[in-house]
This record gives sequence, structure tokens and C-alpha cells, in this order.
Amino acid sequence: MTLTKKPQNARSIVQIAVVSLFSMMLLLAFAACESGLPQKEGSTNQETNTQTETQTTESTTEPLSEPAQEPLSDAGSEALPETAAEKQPEATPNPALDRLAQDIAKSVCGALFRCCNNDHINQYFLFYRENRLLESFKPRLPPVATLTQETCNAVLQEMIVIVPFGDWINAAKAGKVQFDAAAAQTCLQTLQNAACGEAVSNALFDSTCFGASAPVGGAQQRKAFVRTSSAGQECTMLRDGVGAGFFGTCDPTQNFCCYPNTQGTTDPCGYPKEGVKGICKKASAVNEACAVAPTVQLCKTGLDCGDNNRCEAPNTTPLKVGDPCSTERFQPLGECQSSWCDLTGTRKCTAFKEDGEACGFGSECKSKGCENKLCAKPTYCTGR
Repeated sequence: MTLTKKPQNARSIVQIAVVSLFSMMLLLAFAACESGLPQKEGSTNQETNTQTETQTTESTTEPLSEPAQEPLSDAGSEALPETAAEKQPEATPNPALDRLAQDIAKSVCGALFRCCNNDHINQYFLFYRENRLLESFKPRLPPVATLTQETCNAVLQEMIVIVPFGDWINAAKAGKVQFDAAAAQTCLQTLQNAACGEAVSNALFDSTCFGASAPVGGAQQRKAFVRTSSAGQECTMLRDGVGAGFFGTCDPTQNFCCYPNTQGTTDPCGYPKEGVKGICKKASAVNEACAVAPTVQLCKTGLDCGDNNRCEAPNTTPLKVGDPCSTERFQPLGECQSSWCDLTGTRKCTAFKEDGEACGFGSECKSKGCENKLCAKPTYCTGR
């Protein structure tokens, strides 16, 4: 197994590892993220755009419908009345949007079969295999099934119209989000033209384009779609990481989606639930109050809900080897420079490992690759 992607800083490492190991616990501590942490919006997701490391993260970031401590208890079960929110006009037909899923599948599978061996293709489909919404597709995916480029095209297209892009496409067709055809085409061309090795790996797992993992939020968003819904407008959840459920179709730089609570009202806001509509509500700015439990009041995307339940800008303090990089609640203390944050161990910035040393992810290694749990030069999708 190859694990080669390097998160850009300590913050990225926190977002990846915490979602994979502690996403349910952090849901009660932070205010929403796109990659699966409730403290900041994505995928992501990221969000953080790699191969197996990122895919493992995303497999745990299926849309949340309820608070972790009270399953099925606080999302509400009824949609808002039609008069409770402003509705957006329907979008005009768009051929590029209509064929988007087909084009994504064709470009991804073309890259996989141009550059990746069967083991690496197997790794690529990890997210899809482990997503509960795609359980019925397992018999058609590797390692159970051996794909050809044609069967890859078919099965991937069927899956991505469920997650992670189905809700985006449907929302764009309904006029609830905007589709940026030029940005989508740029992402597709990048996949189609990427050289084997690092370039194609980055393109396959780019969460701001068509990587399966959701982006982390803030400046990192899905490029092909733009959310512009303002306070008071109707919103719905998007099944693309936990944060996309909380922010839904609202403009995440200003608002989040306020869903009905157990009493069927939006005062206070409830939790996301599939098929339930909400209304966009103003998100908190720096120093304003934020919470996820027992009420929901999110920070604007890119901000964190701090230990004092106030929104704060991300901590980008440069950190050197040996400096603490995370609190016990996994709040980043800065960004490790030329090192990595040992989040689940010492919680300190740690020197990169040399080839041959034991590793869990490529982010720990100087060479940026982790082969068979040892640091080594990355070999992911370097050619068939």
C-alpha cells in the first residue's frame, strides 16, 4: 500500500487524522468543517487532497444527521413550510451540467488506466467501498471485481451521482447553487493531461475538483459549484463531507443551513437530516458565539470555534521541531515547519522520517511516500 500525500501543515494533519479517528467526538466540540470536522467547513474534506490517506479520512465523513450523543434525536423529521423560507429560481438547462457525472467518470478512469496498476486502482476506490450509501456497489468494485476502463466508467458514474456529486448536481439543476462550467472543464482537463506520478495523483485526489474527499473549507471549496444562498433563503444538506451537511446550499462565507429541531422549529437550529429543508442563517464572525451542542450556531467557513465557544481565525503560528502542535481537544496550535504534527502521539512537531523508517502516512516521511509501512519514494500511479 502506498500512502504518499503530505498535508500542507499541522492544521491539515489535524483535519485528516482527527476525522478518521475522532470525528464523532469532535462533532460535539467544534463548529463545522467541509472535510468532516465540525470546527471548520471540508471536504474534507479535504480538503489534504491525496490518495489512500485522504480516502480513509473521507470514508468516515458521511453526512451526519444527528448529534453523536443522541442518535436520531435532534434533526427533526418534517420539512419547513413553503412560506418559511425564500425559494430560489430554478436554473436554466445546462448541457455541461447534464453530462458532468459522465465526464468526471471518463476523465478519472482514463487517468487510472493510463497510469495506475491494479493495486493503486484498488486504493483509489477505498472511499467508495467504505461509504455506507454505496454498499450495493461493493461486488462491482476492486478487489472483488477486476475493472476494465469501460466498467470503471460505468460504475463510477453510477456512484458519483449518489455521493459525492449527486446533491451538488441536483442543487445546481434546481437553481440552489451555481455551476461553474469553466472551472469544471479546467479540472477535467487537468485530469486528462496529468503526467503519471505526482501530477496524476494530485489531480485524482484534488478535493477542490473531483476528488472523492471533501475540501476542508475556507479558501478550499469545490471549484465547479458556488453557493450563494443568503440568510432567509431555503437550503438543503449536501452529502459531501460533514460540513457540507451543516452549511448545505447556503453561502458558507456568510451563512449556514438552520434545520428544524425536534420540535419542528428553527429556534434553536437542529441537525442536518437527509430530505429535510432548512433556512440559511447568519454564521458567526470572529469573536462571536458559536456552538454545535445543544444548539447549532456555526462560524463562517475558515474560522474555528475555540475552546471558549467563540469564533477565531486559524492559528498559523510557525512551529519548529519539538513545539506542541495540538491541544488535547485537537485544536491546532500553529503550523509545523519542515516537520509533521504527531497528533495521536506526542502532539508535537516531529522531524520527517528517513526512507526505511516505520510510518503510517507519507506525511511523516521526508520522501513523502509510505510503502508497506516504511518511508520510501512514492510509487503511486507512476505508470502501468
